[in-house]
Amino acid sequence: MSDYVSWIIQEEETYHNQGTSWMPPWIPTIDDISLELNLNDERDQLSNLQDILLTRLRTADGLDMNWIEKEFGSGTVAKILNGAALALELGLAQVEMIESTDLVSDRGTLRLKDPDGFVFSNTIISGIFAELISY
Repeated sequence: MSDYVSWIIQEEETYHNQGTSWMPPWIPTIDDISLELNLNDERDQLSNLQDILLTRLRTADGLDMNWIEKEFGSGTVAKILNGAALALELGLAQVEMIESTDLVSDRGTLRLKDPDGFVFSNTIISGIFAELISY
């Protein structure tokens, strides 16, 4: 693999030195990418939330709804749970509550059940995205 990486770096340097680009024009360059997420921009917030949903729901860790509420608000938690309602009803997903001794309410962790939840993960996540359109 290191030979391949070395070859890619060499090819990029060759094209760069010739003043041409070897990357397709639709791939943004580092200069085009803003490394800071503007959390005041609703579009960036939705995009960030969608990335988190895609990643977390496809891992065993699941989606911590307490964190979602803290970062995005209780309305977002309600939309996510509404979008996942069919999956919860069919047993493809579950919300696991953590036993807590403090008085803080626990929203739980949304997880897809293995293996059926993962087979239908695209459909489940699409349902959640549809609810978040009005975010």
